[in-house]
Amino acid sequence: MPSPRSQAESSLPNWRTPVLLLLALFALAPAGRAQGEERDWPRWRGAHFDDAARASGVFAKPFELRVRWRRAIGSGYAGVSVRGTTAVTLSAEAGSDFVLALDADTGAERWRHRLGPAFPGLDGAMDGPVSTPTLSADSVYALGPRGELVALALASGEPRWTVDLATRFAAPRPHWGFTAAPLLAGELVIVAAGAPEGHAFLAFSTADGRLRWSAGTDTIQYQSPVLAEVGGEELVLGAGNNFLFGLEPGTGTVRWRLAHGGNDFYQNVFQPLALGDDRLLLKNQRMSSRCVRLAVEEDGAELEPLWSTRHLCQNYNMAVQHDDLLYGHGGAFLACVDAETGELVWRSRPPGDGWVILVDGNLVILTKEGSLHVAPASPDGYEERAALQLFENLTWTPPSFAGGRIFARDGSREVACVEIVPVAAKATARAAADLGPGRWFAELAGRVASAGDERARAAEVDASLAGQRFPLVEGGRIVHFVYRGAARDLVLRGDMLADGATLALARLPGTDLHHVALELQPDARIGYQFVRDLDVVLADPLNPRAGSSTTMAGPTSELVMPAAAAPPELAAPALAPESFVLAVPITTHDGRAFGGPRRLWVCLPPGYADSDARYPVVYVNDGVSARDCIGVPGVLAELAARGRPAIGVLVELQGAYELARAEQELYRDMLVEEVVPYVDAHYRTLARPAARVLLGWDEGAYAALFAALSRTATFGAAASQSLFHGSSQGQRVLEELVRTAPVLPAVGLDWGRYDAHSTANAVDTAGWSAALAAALRARGARVVERASNDGDQCAFWRARLTDLLAALLSG
Repeated sequence: MPSPRSQAESSLPNWRTPVLLLLALFALAPAGRAQGEERDWPRWRGAHFDDAARASGVFAKPFELRVRWRRAIGSGYAGVSVRGTTAVTLSAEAGSDFVLALDADTGAERWRHRLGPAFPGLDGAMDGPVSTPTLSADSVYALGPRGELVALALASGEPRWTVDLATRFAAPRPHWGFTAAPLLAGELVIVAAGAPEGHAFLAFSTADGRLRWSAGTDTIQYQSPVLAEVGGEELVLGAGNNFLFGLEPGTGTVRWRLAHGGNDFYQNVFQPLALGDDRLLLKNQRMSSRCVRLAVEEDGAELEPLWSTRHLCQNYNMAVQHDDLLYGHGGAFLACVDAETGELVWRSRPPGDGWVILVDGNLVILTKEGSLHVAPASPDGYEERAALQLFENLTWTPPSFAGGRIFARDGSREVACVEIVPVAAKATARAAADLGPGRWFAELAGRVASAGDERARAAEVDASLAGQRFPLVEGGRIVHFVYRGAARDLVLRGDMLADGATLALARLPGTDLHHVALELQPDARIGYQFVRDLDVVLADPLNPRAGSSTTMAGPTSELVMPAAAAPPELAAPALAPESFVLAVPITTHDGRAFGGPRRLWVCLPPGYADSDARYPVVYVNDGVSARDCIGVPGVLAELAARGRPAIGVLVELQGAYELARAEQELYRDMLVEEVVPYVDAHYRTLARPAARVLLGWDEGAYAALFAALSRTATFGAAASQSLFHGSSQGQRVLEELVRTAPVLPAVGLDWGRYDAHSTANAVDTAGWSAALAAALRARGARVVERASNDGDQCAFWRARLTDLLAALLSG
């Protein structure tokens, strides 16, 4: 069963930083650009709205990437716009949002203009603005996250005028704030405001900020208008959540309005790309992108479908076009697609998920892990020419290119300028792949190298694998992961690696055996899986021990090291749950409905029907996973056998936002106001806080702690397994609740060394849990603290859960 975290990450790449940060723009080639813009990057997606710099000779000679300067500017996701020697972005620092201008040559600060208090990051985002500023020859136009549209002098930052979109036009603020990039069209600056009654798009005089026109009715989240030549004339193309508009730049007259057919969150970050001949690439659906022709007639317009592809989707980075080929991301993989037919030309795992722009016929890619890469835009495949690890922290902003340099920033701290430095040509040679430690594989490799032909090599592999258990553990700590079979690309992923990371298996030359080795703790228990040829997810064919995970999609295998106890198999539950549907009042939050029918499963302890006894209650988040993956009904039966009988109430999960994200307060209040009163009214419960335990794992653990710490009059205890906050804001929320709550519940904290962890994403499940335990103990709370060398697999949670609940229920 997928967890809220895995659900969120499948819909929004890496939900620990919000996907909206890409501010969908129409990447359509506009007419009439000023010559000075050809060496600049004056707006979101560059001078021509296509993420392409019209530079030449940049990579003509051998080169390397070198940091010219870097500067700490605070957090945020706005891109870097460059005009001449001035680079401008938006950022949050010292509790405020700023428009910030830097010297493009040195990184020295030239000026800053305060927009207001720092906009708080939500659902995994860092604090700060997202919208990228737009630069003219003498002005900066910037949109703050609360709707402050400002015009500033480019040279000094002196304010010229300000318009508050939210106050003046009742423009609804999107969940992650106003993020659209302003558009310059002659003497007008145009913004996508999403205001009601014909005010979706607003045009203001660049001179004084007076409203010149308004047009269109549609909800708008994170889309931005652009100029494009369509049918021989230049129009403003603006997208909303539902419609694509063609507007006259000078008057705002709606020439046509078309339903664009987007779905899921992708319709809110709509990014068409002009492919020529009035063709558009639409990446506004989850599982595919579409090429359509925009047919404009006197009596209207329509979008004629041409082709679709699944290789440019599930990613908010737009594609770039070069020589009738499209280069962009499909999920985490870089792909090349024929722009005429939509056929896949190639896909590549390197350099990883990120943002691609086009410079001098080369792809410049900044990955989310902070590495910068350059490779030719070629139909022959991905072949890297240079790379540089630029940032330590997660990066969610595309790079810019201006004046022969690359400008980039991470989300939490720094902006950097990178030079392309010529180097003397030299021969390069790749070192042989490190096939990992351990005598077993080294001996096998030696025998295979000495074998005479293919049959002899295969015989050596057969003999080496015969009678072995895999993964093979050598010396109590070295683990050999082995796969046998044809594979062009094969990687390992699992609990032992950083969150989202993969590790390539090397093929033993002359065989179909693939191998990698790792060192693990002698008593480790982890889950893992193979991914073959980029998207085929496999359990380990050589390992009979199947796993079950709520955090890894696809089949998994379990590895139990020799010094660890094998977790018990999931038995048929001794307590067969009964279920009912609770009618929860419906409310609306950020355009989404919360409430309605909610299923609950109730597990009654043995002998319940034959006695008048009252029982404590264990409330469990994510009821389906609790029942089918964790095996909570069986855990409750074990508790009863130990003399700790309790009623179990498993609460259905209905969305990825509920536990640790935007709807966490609504979910908590539903538990307090609807679920608990119903259960107390219909079952023999010990209706007091001390007899109520709220349980969860991963983001459900955060939900349990958040509810118990903030509603101590209802819940007297919380049980957390492998705590995942969902965001840095969630971590701060729990810390503040621990610091300020007048009464603290009893808290059980259970975690594993190999739970979710990632330095780049600032994820440290084990560290979070240990720190929270220390903070609770410092305030005198009763804490049950348990650490292990496990990963976050269902069987491992289940193996530890009975002891955790028994300790809490004994208090």
